[in-house]
Amino acid sequence: MESIVQGLDEDGIAKLQSNLIFVEWNPYQEMTRFEHVDLFMPKGTRLPIIKIITKDFSEVYKCLSHYERKLPANVLREYKKQFYNLIVSQKANSNLYVLTDNQIDGNDEIQVVYGFGAIKKFRDAVGYTGVQSYDIYCDCINNDRDFEASKILQKSIPQLRKSSNANLPIYKYLTEIGILDDDGYCNNSLGLNFQLPVSTSFACYKSFNTNEKKYTLEKAIATFRGNNVWKAVALIPYLHIEDDELESLRLFISENMQDFLVKKSNYSTYMRKLICFYDCLKYGWKG
Repeated sequence: MESIVQGLDEDGIAKLQSNLIFVEWNPYQEMTRFEHVDLFMPKGTRLPIIKIITKDFSEVYKCLSHYERKLPANVLREYKKQFYNLIVSQKANSNLYVLTDNQIDGNDEIQVVYGFGAIKKFRDAVGYTGVQSYDIYCDCINNDRDFEASKILQKSIPQLRKSSNANLPIYKYLTEIGILDDDGYCNNSLGLNFQLPVSTSFACYKSFNTNEKKYTLEKAIATFRGNNVWKAVALIPYLHIEDDELESLRLFISENMQDFLVKKSNYSTYMRKLICFYDCLKYGWKG
């Protein structure tokens, strides 16, 4: 370290300081303390460092757990080269491929693609048949999957419906390809012939009384919280939702969706139906 410091100018030493953190355990230190101190080495070499003094290392580990390691581009390029050399020397099987872009495009037999690069380049490797229902639910609510709507409608949704009678949002993708009414749908050029849902088809829990079915969206969400949030999810499709309430509904679904669909839940069906209810209200055509 002394040799490194001797080879740096003042700017270099300042940059080095922010990357050197020394942790000192002190059983008498009530609160974790941070200090900027000078570390003196032989021959008078001075190295400014950051010192953390604590009696509980768990606080340091907790902080480190939020740090995402960044890799330089040249390191990633080396990984890519080594990974490719490793795989290309093995006999390829039906599940894993390392191919160039032009080999991936249009190859419907590929099931898994592993690579470094933009995900858009490799999405078609599975021909959209590998898209999961959870991805479609997330995209409907958060618009964060960057899907090509026509391929979702032609490939993903039919594939998912083969394996289950899953409720899936449809209107969002119809709207994105310019189908905005019954006439447009009946005369579509993609061969789509789904049974289109209506918003009233997603109310399925029959134990709500007449008064509860007259709640506002805000009151339904406020009434059923915590362990009873599933009741709000089940009740909302019975309610009259105004256009200016749709964003509040979207936020409510976004905040609770993972608990119902990723974690094992006895009420996941209600959440799927609620997402489709939102899809009908937000993107479905009127009249």
